Amino acid sequence: MPTDANRIDLASQLDIDFWCGVFHVAPGDLRHAVQQVGPQAAAVRRYLEDHPPTPGGEGRPAGAGGVPGAGG
Repeated sequence: MPTDANRIDLASQLDIDFWCGVFHVAPGDLRHAVQQVGPQAAAVRRYLEDHPPTPGGEGRPAGAGGVPGAGG
């Protein structure tokens, strides 16, 4: 459980693990959402509802589940 149930702290691996489980997203997708709307959990939830992660995770760094055969 995070220290603050309304705020996502990307500096805390415990928070990242917790919120990824709550939102059912990869860590890169969570980071991307927080970068777009800030650390408030309600805003991140709305963002993820309006912009669901694509398979492979839009917020993941390159090489972590991207399009097969791309960039090679």
